[in-house]
Amino acid sequence: MFSFFKKKSDPKSELKKILKGYELPSFPAVVMQILQKIRSPYSSASSIAESLALDPGISVKLLRIANSAAFSPTKRVENLTQAIALVGISQLESLVLGV
Repeated sequence: MFSFFKKKSDPKSELKKILKGYELPSFPAVVMQILQKIRSPYSSASSIAESLALDPGISVKLLRIANSAAFSPTKRVENLTQAIALVGISQLESLVLGV
């Protein structure tokens, strides 16, 4: 009868109970390596491509973007170094971060 007047629990504490023991996944080491190379002023497109080759998912996405109508390449882009040069570092970084 008086359950209506009971104090409701704090949403933050409820969330803590739900998420207790759950850890958010960290970035894979390959992604961190790619980001380091992208952000380094001393990295070349070929050195970034070497790291990208370790992650097939990002590599395929990059090649799809490079060959899309948005970039309208004169001939098909078939390697990662060409794709990086065509798409650019800032677009690549957004792709790697999933933005």
